[in-house]
Amino acid sequence: MERKLIAIITTALIVGIFLSQALIAFAEGLTVIYFFKYVCPKVNKSWFSGEEGKDFKSILVLNIVTVYGMLISSNISNGWKVGKSSLHIVLMPLINHFVKILSFDKTWLILKIVFLAECSFALYNAINSGNYQMRHHGLLYCGIDGLFSSALFIFIIFKISHYHIHKFDRLIAFLAFSFVLLSQSRAAFIAVLILTPICLFRSEIKFKVITSVLIIFCVMFFMPQKYITYMTDSIHTAKKEYKDSNKLSSIGGRFELWKAAYISIVETKGVGTGYGDFHKDLDDFIDTGKIGTIANKMHLHNIFLQPLMCAGVLGLIGIIYTLASLFYYQWIKKSNAYKLRCIIILHIVLTGMFDAHFEHSRKILFYCILWSLCAVLESSNIEKIKKNKITV
Repeated sequence: MERKLIAIITTALIVGIFLSQALIAFAEGLTVIYFFKYVCPKVNKSWFSGEEGKDFKSILVLNIVTVYGMLISSNISNGWKVGKSSLHIVLMPLINHFVKILSFDKTWLILKIVFLAECSFALYNAINSGNYQMRHHGLLYCGIDGLFSSALFIFIIFKISHYHIHKFDRLIAFLAFSFVLLSQSRAAFIAVLILTPICLFRSEIKFKVITSVLIIFCVMFFMPQKYITYMTDSIHTAKKEYKDSNKLSSIGGRFELWKAAYISIVETKGVGTGYGDFHKDLDDFIDTGKIGTIANKMHLHNIFLQPLMCAGVLGLIGIIYTLASLFYYQWIKKSNAYKLRCIIILHIVLTGMFDAHFEHSRKILFYCILWSLCAVLESSNIEKIKKNKITV
């Protein structure tokens, strides 16, 4: 019964991340039931000194400062609505537990099938329209599709570089990179460019992997010139829009949002504006002319500045401590799989410089799935090697 419940929760969670927020809520409801029925009776003090316990303590810091940011809002109810997504990271240890019991192969297969469906939808739209210069996406938004695709690409490149190669994995890697291009997410593309060489470091099968990666990257140069220009002129656009008074575009809007964070932290003296007052304060800054007009005021498009503005200095310390401690706990372990976790954190930071991942439950849960897969990646590979030796 326990394994069946875990299989249902994990499947609903992965499918929900890509297709339905309602399925995520359903999975979380079952997770609460599982927690009280199977986990609570086994929890003891020694758990907190173990691998998952240390990760949980790091995560708890971020949750505490997020709750603080909610409570200092003049509208606590609205604070809960705005800040609640970041609290989903508390599920990481449980998801880790689920994947270990369900096994790497089953979880990875579910993730690949769901992602393949998402990619197929986007590729169909692109081919059907015949226009590759516009942004294409699956059932999610372009930015999220680009983010997920780049993270999966990095995960697969590391997997085939240091462990076994699977033909299906190669196909998913090619589709993931194509999806990054179709989504025209520049942050995701930059992350792929920077992190791919790190994934190849100390690889025992460098020639095959490097050849495959070079072929995949060459695909970009078959795209229309307008697309290539869009992906590579970020610095030119940034210089132009920094001086432009009308900050309605993607890059220009970010400049104004980051400026708003600075103004807010000075005015609140580092206390924070509160998650519930975040949008109200942005509107006040625009009305008083402190910042320019912004098209997208959903969040500050930065994983460090969002908690800094909403929860003050404590919010910034919380996010830095959580990411740094999680990175350190993985880095000190003598295991390739845990080094991959460090690369995942680097991916969060690189793409998070231009987006606010912790304001989206989908993004947090997606990273939790990848994080958990790393824990069983190495044991899965060892088991396969043993089976091959027995067969021989």
